[in-house]
Amino acid sequence: MIANKILILGSPCSGKTTFSKSLGNILNIKVYSLDWLFWRPNWKKTSKSERISILKELYKNEKQWIIEGNYNNVLEYQLKHSKTVILLNFSRYTCLVRLLKKKFSHIIGKRFEVAPGCMDKIDWKYIKSIWLYPSRDLAVLNTIIENSKCSFEMILLNNPSDLNIFMDKI
Repeated sequence: MIANKILILGSPCSGKTTFSKSLGNILNIKVYSLDWLFWRPNWKKTSKSERISILKELYKNEKQWIIEGNYNNVLEYQLKHSKTVILLNFSRYTCLVRLLKKKFSHIIGKRFEVAPGCMDKIDWKYIKSIWLYPSRDLAVLNTIIENSKCSFEMILLNNPSDLNIFMDKI
Protein backbone atom coordinates (compact mmCIF):
# COMPACT_ATOMS: atom_id res chain seq x y z
CA MET A 1 0.00 0.00 0.00
CA ILE A 2 1.32 3.41 -0.95
CA ALA A 3 1.98 5.72 2.02
CA ASN A 4 0.76 9.27 2.51
CA LYS A 5 4.16 11.03 2.35
CA ILE A 6 5.25 10.54 -1.23
CA LEU A 7 8.27 11.86 -3.10
CA ILE A 8 8.23 11.75 -6.92
CA LEU A 9 11.59 11.92 -8.71
CA GLY A 10 12.62 11.74 -12.37
CA SER A 11 14.21 13.45 -15.33
CA PRO A 12 12.92 16.75 -16.66
CA CYS A 13 9.93 15.95 -18.93
CA SER A 14 9.43 12.49 -17.40
CA GLY A 15 5.93 13.53 -16.35
CA LYS A 16 6.49 14.08 -12.62
CA THR A 17 3.99 16.94 -12.40
CA THR A 18 1.24 15.23 -14.41
CA PHE A 19 1.73 11.93 -12.55
CA SER A 20 1.77 13.67 -9.17
CA LYS A 21 -1.47 15.53 -9.89
CA SER A 22 -3.18 12.31 -11.00
CA LEU A 23 -1.92 10.43 -7.97
CA GLY A 24 -2.94 13.29 -5.69
CA ASN A 25 -6.47 13.26 -7.12
CA ILE A 26 -6.80 9.50 -6.65
CA LEU A 27 -5.40 9.49 -3.09
CA ASN A 28 -6.89 12.86 -2.14
CA ILE A 29 -3.47 14.18 -1.11
CA LYS A 30 -2.21 17.70 -1.79
CA VAL A 31 0.62 17.95 -4.33
CA TYR A 32 3.60 20.28 -3.97
CA SER A 33 5.99 21.12 -6.81
CA LEU A 34 9.56 21.84 -5.74
CA ASP A 35 9.93 24.18 -8.73
CA TRP A 36 6.97 26.18 -7.42
CA LEU A 37 8.39 26.21 -3.88
CA PHE A 38 12.06 26.82 -4.70
CA TRP A 39 12.16 29.32 -7.59
CA ARG A 40 11.60 33.05 -7.19
CA PRO A 41 10.40 35.42 -9.95
CA ASN A 42 12.64 35.71 -13.02
CA TRP A 43 14.25 32.34 -12.29
CA LYS A 44 16.08 33.46 -9.15
CA LYS A 45 17.41 30.41 -7.27
CA THR A 46 16.91 29.77 -3.57
CA SER A 47 19.82 28.59 -1.45
CA LYS A 48 20.06 25.12 0.08
CA SER A 49 19.31 26.56 3.53
CA GLU A 50 16.19 28.32 2.16
CA ARG A 51 15.08 25.07 0.54
CA ILE A 52 15.51 23.15 3.80
CA SER A 53 13.52 25.84 5.66
CA ILE A 54 10.71 25.62 3.11
CA LEU A 55 10.60 21.83 3.40
CA LYS A 56 10.84 21.93 7.20
CA GLU A 57 7.78 24.21 7.31
CA LEU A 58 5.85 21.98 4.89
CA TYR A 59 6.67 18.81 6.88
CA LYS A 60 5.69 20.51 10.13
CA ASN A 61 2.32 21.73 8.83
CA GLU A 62 1.17 18.86 6.61
CA LYS A 63 0.27 15.33 7.74
CA GLN A 64 0.28 13.99 4.19
CA TRP A 65 1.72 15.20 0.92
CA ILE A 66 3.04 14.39 -2.52
CA ILE A 67 6.17 16.32 -3.46
CA GLU A 68 7.49 16.24 -7.01
CA GLY A 69 10.81 17.51 -8.29
CA ASN A 70 14.53 16.85 -8.35
CA TYR A 71 16.86 18.82 -6.13
CA ASN A 72 19.70 16.50 -5.18
CA ASN A 73 21.14 19.01 -2.70
CA VAL A 74 18.10 18.50 -0.41
CA LEU A 75 17.28 14.90 -1.34
CA GLU A 76 18.69 13.32 1.82
CA TYR A 77 16.54 15.66 3.93
CA GLN A 78 13.48 14.74 1.85
CA LEU A 79 14.18 11.01 2.21
CA LYS A 80 14.14 11.37 6.01
CA HIS A 81 10.52 12.55 5.80
CA SER A 82 9.21 10.36 2.95
CA LYS A 83 7.43 7.04 3.34
CA THR A 84 7.25 6.26 -0.39
CA VAL A 85 9.70 7.33 -3.12
CA ILE A 86 8.66 6.88 -6.74
CA LEU A 87 11.31 7.24 -9.44
CA LEU A 88 10.14 7.81 -13.00
CA ASN A 89 13.19 6.22 -14.61
CA PHE A 90 12.18 6.91 -18.20
CA SER A 91 14.62 6.90 -21.11
CA ARG A 92 16.04 10.17 -22.35
CA TYR A 93 14.25 9.49 -25.66
CA THR A 94 10.85 9.29 -23.93
CA CYS A 95 11.60 12.55 -22.13
CA LEU A 96 12.79 14.25 -25.32
CA VAL A 97 9.59 13.22 -27.13
CA ARG A 98 7.63 14.73 -24.23
CA LEU A 99 9.72 17.87 -24.58
CA LEU A 100 8.77 18.09 -28.27
CA LYS A 101 5.09 17.81 -27.29
CA LYS A 102 5.65 20.59 -24.77
CA LYS A 103 7.38 22.70 -27.44
CA PHE A 104 4.40 22.18 -29.75
CA SER A 105 2.04 23.39 -27.04
CA HIS A 106 4.23 26.53 -26.78
CA ILE A 107 3.81 27.10 -30.51
CA ILE A 108 0.02 27.04 -30.15
CA GLY A 109 0.27 29.39 -27.20
CA LYS A 110 -0.08 27.17 -24.14
CA ARG A 111 2.75 28.41 -21.92
CA PHE A 112 2.46 28.14 -18.18
CA GLU A 113 4.15 29.33 -15.05
CA VAL A 114 6.61 26.82 -13.64
CA ALA A 115 6.76 28.94 -10.51
CA PRO A 116 5.46 32.42 -9.64
CA GLY A 117 7.02 34.82 -12.15
CA CYS A 118 8.84 32.02 -14.02
CA MET A 119 7.38 31.17 -17.40
CA ASP A 120 8.08 27.75 -18.83
CA LYS A 121 11.01 27.91 -21.22
CA ILE A 122 12.70 25.45 -23.51
CA ASP A 123 16.31 26.12 -24.43
CA TRP A 124 19.50 24.14 -25.15
CA LYS A 125 20.39 24.09 -21.45
CA TYR A 126 17.07 22.37 -20.72
CA ILE A 127 17.52 19.89 -23.59
CA LYS A 128 21.04 19.14 -22.35
CA SER A 129 19.72 18.53 -18.81
CA ILE A 130 17.36 15.86 -20.18
CA TRP A 131 20.10 14.23 -22.26
CA LEU A 132 22.63 14.18 -19.40
CA TYR A 133 20.16 13.20 -16.66
CA PRO A 134 20.81 9.40 -16.82
CA SER A 135 24.59 9.74 -16.62
CA ARG A 136 24.85 12.76 -14.35
CA ASP A 137 21.86 13.56 -12.13
CA LEU A 138 20.42 10.05 -11.91
CA ALA A 139 23.81 8.67 -10.86
CA VAL A 140 23.98 11.22 -8.02
CA LEU A 141 20.35 10.56 -7.05
CA ASN A 142 20.96 6.79 -6.96
CA THR A 143 24.06 7.23 -4.80
CA ILE A 144 22.15 9.39 -2.32
CA ILE A 145 19.31 6.85 -2.17
CA GLU A 146 21.67 3.85 -1.85
CA ASN A 147 23.64 5.53 0.94
CA SER A 148 20.54 6.72 2.77
CA LYS A 149 19.90 5.23 6.18
CA CYS A 150 16.25 6.26 5.91
CA SER A 151 13.36 3.83 5.74
CA PHE A 152 10.97 4.23 2.80
CA GLU A 153 9.30 2.17 0.12
CA MET A 154 11.07 2.58 -3.24
CA ILE A 155 8.98 2.22 -6.41
CA LEU A 156 10.80 2.24 -9.75
CA LEU A 157 8.76 2.92 -12.89
CA ASN A 158 10.96 2.40 -15.96
CA ASN A 159 8.57 3.50 -18.71
CA PRO A 160 5.09 4.91 -19.29
CA SER A 161 3.64 1.36 -19.40
CA ASP A 162 4.95 0.70 -15.88
CA LEU A 163 3.35 3.96 -14.77
CA ASN A 164 -0.01 3.00 -16.29
CA ILE A 165 0.09 -0.43 -14.62
CA PHE A 166 0.95 1.21 -11.30
CA MET A 167 -1.95 3.67 -11.63
CA ASP A 168 -4.38 0.87 -12.53
CA LYS A 169 -3.48 -0.94 -9.29
CA ILE A 170 -4.24 2.03 -7.05
